[in-house]
Amino acid sequence: MTQWFQEGLGFFRKQETRWTLIAILVAAIVWQLLAFFSKPYIVPGLQIIAEGMFNTLTQSSSWRHIAASVMRIVISFIIAGIFGVTLGLAMGLNRRLEDICYPMVSLLMGIPALSFVLLAVIWFRIMELRIFMVMFLVVFPILAVNTLDGVKGVSQALQGMMFAFRAERRQIVFDLIIPSTIPFILSGARIGVSLGVRLVAFAELLGAQSGIGSAMYEQFIYFNVELILVWTIVLIVIMYLSEVVISTIEHRLLRWRPQISRGER
Repeated sequence: MTQWFQEGLGFFRKQETRWTLIAILVAAIVWQLLAFFSKPYIVPGLQIIAEGMFNTLTQSSSWRHIAASVMRIVISFIIAGIFGVTLGLAMGLNRRLEDICYPMVSLLMGIPALSFVLLAVIWFRIMELRIFMVMFLVVFPILAVNTLDGVKGVSQALQGMMFAFRAERRQIVFDLIIPSTIPFILSGARIGVSLGVRLVAFAELLGAQSGIGSAMYEQFIYFNVELILVWTIVLIVIMYLSEVVISTIEHRLLRWRPQISRGER
């Protein structure tokens, strides 16, 4: 497992060229210039943010907030992913089921995430259930549609060739269709995790006693800008690590696919 993670991290770094570091450096310079011409309680400098980061991460309560958010994200994403991928495969393999389910899935994708958050607050008294439903209703349709697109994109010529060699339906599904949909599933996973991390934090703002969103709201009450930024950076790191995990899985499952660096695009 450690080797897988290291390989995925190395692969991810190959895709992140020097321009990423340059962009971060430019953003830091611009921020520091803004801080120089602003009040510290409006735009704190990098040194103040770094001190806030150190003080925050040395407190055990902060790690409990991080653990609570990560646990909610992981559990909700896995459950939403299982249902989304399963429905996407089923719709791709059954036209009648697609005709029935796709309009509802498409409707879910069209509803703003903010509506899900507000409705979950009204409908559910249990905070964990609120956060789970928000994450599920956002991630589930994304993975379902991406998986469906992957199934539809499978080469008809390859399917016909397998039929010609008397392959069973089960063999076609497991040896051709599912492997061909993996890139689409991983693409949907990237989008879903990115949205999910932000939505979980937003949902935690509304009454949660733990989690990154709850910690950010506490700092908002006291207008503590530097600690709001510290927790924002923590969210960015979580999203980055989730990208590393997905890249690890992608690198292991799609080794057969030629890799194209950004500079070659």
